[in-house]
Amino acid sequence: MSANPSNSVTTHVASPNAGTSERPVLFVIWQAPEQRGYHVVGCLFIYGEGEHRIYEFAYVNEYQRATQHGFRPFIAFPEVEYRYQSETLFPLFTNRLMSRKRRDFPDHIRQLGLNPDQKDLTPELILSRSGGRRVTDRIELFAPPVLDPDTRTGTMYCLLRGLRYVPSASEQRVVELAAGEPLFGMLDFQNPYNPNAIAVRSEDNHFLGYLPDYLTRDLITLRQYDPDALALIVERVNPPPAPRDNRLLIRMQARWPEGVQPFDDDRFRPVVEISPKERMAQFGPAVRASLSE
Repeated sequence: MSANPSNSVTTHVASPNAGTSERPVLFVIWQAPEQRGYHVVGCLFIYGEGEHRIYEFAYVNEYQRATQHGFRPFIAFPEVEYRYQSETLFPLFTNRLMSRKRRDFPDHIRQLGLNPDQKDLTPELILSRSGGRRVTDRIELFAPPVLDPDTRTGTMYCLLRGLRYVPSASEQRVVELAAGEPLFGMLDFQNPYNPNAIAVRSEDNHFLGYLPDYLTRDLITLRQYDPDALALIVERVNPPPAPRDNRLLIRMQARWPEGVQPFDDDRFRPVVEISPKERMAQFGPAVRASLSE
């Protein structure tokens, strides 16, 4: 390991394909400016609990494809074959959080279907709902589902996309939706930007918008196993003056077949993988104790 004293970040290099059973907490998505396609370029891991947490950023294999469309390494993470560690969450993620000191912070959290007073209101939970989008760059975040080992079910959340492009009657229908109301996905195979785009409609056939493009490939694969495995449900509606981008929060509940792990193909795997033995050897006693509890 080599330490970077300027920002308390540690870099670790391991042999590629060492094997790992770890799952990221968040994936980092980049949208190409001209092609407009979405590419997963990195991921965030969190190890330990409470004050003994270790945060780790790693690039993933899809990074190479993203470079063909103009992506370059983040300034804070210049080396692709490093895994960067820190005892605090990296600015790439914290800069995408609303300050808790802002007067509208409680309203922002409620729009994400969360409680401002809940004890587990962690930065990664907030980012998993908001997507961490900013107008100043093309980065988004999403959290893969954690599957129940017995039922193979998992839940994800996303904000509806494309509401500004739908007819006014559809925009009004979104405001009239009720929490718990079912929604339905439709493959928009003639979409000029993404032939795998999934449009969302209401039960009474109002076109409402789209699911995020970077989710659709795995959701389409899931449907090939079981057409009834995915349910889209209204989690929360945020009427005006909430921004259109926060208007509708969707809960996606899915049952994944045995042997199929969502968002786990080669695109999503770290460029540098680390075995569990290597992983534990990196941490101090406090973190190892926290992980073994």
